[in-house]
Amino acid sequence: ITLALLDICIFVAGILGNSITIKATRILQKKGYLQKEVTDHMVSLACSDLLVILLGMPVEFFSAIWKPFATPNGNVACKLYYFLFEACSYATVLHVATLSFERYVAICHPFKFKAVSGPRKVKILIAFVWGTSVIVALPLLFAMGTEYPLEIIENYQGVTACAKSTARH
Repeated sequence: ITLALLDICIFVAGILGNSITIKATRILQKKGYLQKEVTDHMVSLACSDLLVILLGMPVEFFSAIWKPFATPNGNVACKLYYFLFEACSYATVLHVATLSFERYVAICHPFKFKAVSGPRKVKILIAFVWGTSVIVALPLLFAMGTEYPLEIIENYQGVTACAKSTARH
């Protein structure tokens, strides 16, 4: 029960925090407190975090009682789940890295920053982050699949797990 309550608190805090971040950065940008480039980065980062929370937490939390991959389309659902979850996770990491690098250049090399910054370049960078995340996650569409590891254990016949597929070559 403690773990369930902790998961629920993290889920609610993640949804609220990232939603507030999206709304607040938009408001602060309109009032002139934030640059458009920073706002775009922050909104995209918050969206990738929201997707990680919305995709990952419910499936992980309910997997003990709800068998989402033990359906006729379970193998496809397994592959899509891990692909989307990992793509969003990679996007989060890459957003933090690109935002950190951009802030480093802005602080340590302000004249170079003026030459390499701008709303159009930031949009290209954000598209690059999402595109790279999707490409890096693509192998999971082939590596993941449903397995039946508990078939040999008595009273657990037919239990399906979504895992790295070892039987496919």
